[in-house]
Amino acid sequence: MVDVITSPLDGIVVPASKEVAFRVQGAAAQPKAAYASMSARVVSAEQRYSRGSVTPAPTWQSKVLGFLASWGPMLLLIGVWLWVMRRFYGKKSPQHRTLELWEQQLEVQRQNLAAMQRLAESVQKVAER
Repeated sequence: MVDVITSPLDGIVVPASKEVAFRVQGAAAQPKAAYASMSARVVSAEQRYSRGSVTPAPTWQSKVLGFLASWGPMLLLIGVWLWVMRRFYGKKSPQHRTLELWEQQLEVQRQNLAAMQRLAESVQKVAER
């Protein structure tokens, strides 16, 4: 049962040449017999808003994309952290290479010290004569 309406009712607007079904809650303006043979034709209408629009069920692709969008930054951060840890661990790490250079420098310094001691001893022998 539909009353003939000339003004918007509850924001319902119907596209031109389309059908719409809705329920008007409350008392009708005329008795039921008056509506038995009437039909309504909407000449111009539009949808202004909808309450509780139906969303389609998510597909596996949208679930995967949603997972990557929410967990992607965290997974990327964990991946970079693991890469840095592997990069700076072991014999290829900058710390290990620095220690190797220090050990090489220490060996060179020891060789220089031994050479200086031999020179000092020879100068001392020459000075004693």
